[in-house]
Amino acid sequence: MGAGARSDEPEVSGLLALLLVSDSRRTTRTDAQGRLLRLAEQNRAHWDQAAITEGRALVLRGMRLGRASRVSSAGRDSRLARGGA
Repeated sequence: MGAGARSDEPEVSGLLALLLVSDSRRTTRTDAQGRLLRLAEQNRAHWDQAAITEGRALVLRGMRLGRASRVSSAGRDSRLARGGA
């Protein structure tokens, strides 16, 4: 999805990572009746793993460069607060 939009600017990379990870859940956000599902109710097996992998790579790249943006850092921090890796 975002491979052509990579940037050396940490804010751009962080925002792209956030969008990729958020969009990865698009098809699982609602049930058959259109009712919104909480994150815990979503079928994670149907999340777009390629988008998640790409978003994670963008965040890790920024961290390796020592230039993680506020956007990517916020995503990392909120994930860690939920007990994620």
